[in-house]
This record gives sequence, structure tokens and C-alpha cells, in this order.
Amino acid sequence: MEELKAGRNCDDYEMQVIGKFLSYASRGDRVGLNLMLINGISPDVQDYDNRTALHLAASEGHAPIVELLLHHKANSNPIDRWQRTPLADARFYEHQDICRILEMNGGKDFVDVQQMTVRQENLNEVNFDIAELGSEDPFTNAQGIFGESAKVKWRGTWVVKTVIKRHISSHGLKM
Repeated sequence: MEELKAGRNCDDYEMQVIGKFLSYASRGDRVGLNLMLINGISPDVQDYDNRTALHLAASEGHAPIVELLLHHKANSNPIDRWQRTPLADARFYEHQDICRILEMNGGKDFVDVQQMTVRQENLNEVNFDIAELGSEDPFTNAQGIFGESAKVKWRGTWVVKTVIKRHISSHGLKM
């Protein structure tokens, strides 16, 4: 429990405790959260995405939980894996009351301060290795004269792969 008091992440049991704590914050369970805080868990423990209870409470609109965490000296500006703070999340989900609470406690929205980099791609030219499309449990759906589609995994995500029949041009169809 010493690692949890210091805000560090650790073994399986402690990860379960962290998960329970973050779940309380996400659901707005003030009693459960307060009990864990009184028992010594750090208000700044993080999940695998570096999200804290304050991130989750701000995202879900739980103002009493935000106040409780700040009362227990939670860091008002933790940055998650996507470089977002609890204030950025509260703004995104339009929780104005939480924005005011966080701002009064030193909360910052670094998204406003820093320019976000937007990746530019030539949408007319997309190149990837067709072998990346997995064929585990594909679901194929015929598409008439145009071809067929299959639900496949690509880089770990289910996507639809469509193979267009070559003879379309012989029917005088334009794409």
C-alpha cells in the first residue's frame, strides 16, 4: 500500500485497488472514494493511460467527486496519455461547473496553450501492406456487381475490407 500512498503503480493486487478507486470516481461514488482516501490511497494514482480519478470525475461531470479529490490534495493538472488535463476533459464534455472548480484550484487546459500537431495525409494515396489485414474469423458479405466485403482485423482493430470486382468498368459504371 506504500506505493499507492505515493501515487506509484505496482502489482496485480494494487492494480485492482487502483481500478476500484478509479471506478468509484467514474461512477460518482463519494462514499467508496472517501473511504479509500481516508485509508491512505493517493488521490493521484493512475491507470494504464495515465488517467487519474480527477480525469474521470471531470469527464463524467461529478462535481462533488472533483471537490473531494481536490480537498485531499489531488494534483489539479495531471496529464494523461493524450496530453489532456482534467480541465481539458471537463471543457470537452461541457461541464461548466467543474471547469470553474478546477480553474479556482489552479487547473490548466494545456490544449489551449500548446498547438496541436495535425498529421496531414494525401487522401488520394493510401499505402499499407495488404498482408496486415488479418483473416481470423472473417465475415464476408457479398456486394452484388461491385464486389464483396469482409470484416477483418487490421492492426488490432476490426475493419471492413472491400474487394471491388475488376469487371465493373465493362458495365459502364463510374466510381
